[in-house]
Amino acid sequence: MNLFRTGNNNGTIDNYTTLVKPELDQQHANQKFGADIHGLEDSTHVQGLHIRQLNRETQDLQGVNATQYFMNYGDYYGGAR
Repeated sequence: MNLFRTGNNNGTIDNYTTLVKPELDQQHANQKFGADIHGLEDSTHVQGLHIRQLNRETQDLQGVNATQYFMNYGDYYGGAR
């Protein structure tokens, strides 16, 4: 590392440009990506709530008050499934 480098400004790059600025840029990018991920998690949560609401609304099929899935004859023939 060049923390203790001495020199003049004739063609040399200072420690801020080589060490501090990239670290700050990385922290900013990480915060932005974190916010983006949080936004995506929120939108998928809301979409899941909407899907569950739609599933609850469509479970009552033609007056049959039972959970609807393939080959479910439980309410029609007693305990047969």
